[in-house]
Amino acid sequence: MSRLSLSEPPGEPESGQTCASAVATLGGKVVVLQQYSGWCCLVLSSAKIGRSSWRYYQRTVAGGACEYYTEHGDRPGRWHGQGLDELGLMPGAVVAEQELEAMFGRALSPTTGWALGQGWRVDAVTGYDLTFSAPKSVSALWALGDPATVSAVDAAHTAAVRAALDFLDSRASVSRRGKDGVDQITSAGFGAALFDHRTSRTGDPQLHTHALVINKVLCVDGAWRTLDGHEIYHHKKAAGAIYQTALRAELANRLPVSFGPVSEHGQAELGHRTEGHRQPVGELGA
Repeated sequence: MSRLSLSEPPGEPESGQTCASAVATLGGKVVVLQQYSGWCCLVLSSAKIGRSSWRYYQRTVAGGACEYYTEHGDRPGRWHGQGLDELGLMPGAVVAEQELEAMFGRALSPTTGWALGQGWRVDAVTGYDLTFSAPKSVSALWALGDPATVSAVDAAHTAAVRAALDFLDSRASVSRRGKDGVDQITSAGFGAALFDHRTSRTGDPQLHTHALVINKVLCVDGAWRTLDGHEIYHHKKAAGAIYQTALRAELANRLPVSFGPVSEHGQAELGHRTEGHRQPVGELGA
């Protein structure tokens, strides 16, 4: 899969790619879901965050400074993670700009102002942006559905993201100590700010969530340290597969949908079975 940067959201198919159409029935109305063939939707990407990178998310979503995101109703960020209690934060609470600035910008507690271990260097990795992206057909279903369908897709995506993050929190929220980080040490868990985006900046349906994981955890010995980034990357593929599996299960529990074959990346598009094969079609309200 190709990796996409924040400044280059997916848009039209690249040269040599084609578009295919799939029919869906939404609330009794027949519509067309356009699907790009030859382009695989990103399942879980990751990127390192610097001392000022967090401003992108707060400015474009929570702060409402970007007219595009405001018009399309992207929600303010929310907190998630097992390590929130040590930071004085509540799961599900709205992310405030001063909280992001304290942690990602200055390595300080967002509630007490105390230092979270050593301060950031100028070139420090202050966090990780883990981006969970729904399959293209699911994003199209969200864009074209009636209010009940939109709500169901939103809820399914949110539940799947949290399932994948909970897996990472339990497996990858570890740090290193000792000379050259020879010893691995467990922690109370990490904290993450979740920002939901539902479209690309070119206007295409693209349901995805940025999880900004702060690169500080309270270790079991009482010291604040940075995460062992190797563990984040080592478990990334499994977390992506968990997100996709949970998304399919959550959607099937909420809507009358089925899915086509699962790809090597653990992803499947909406589909139904006809004469022994699958077509990329989602049937709702039929």
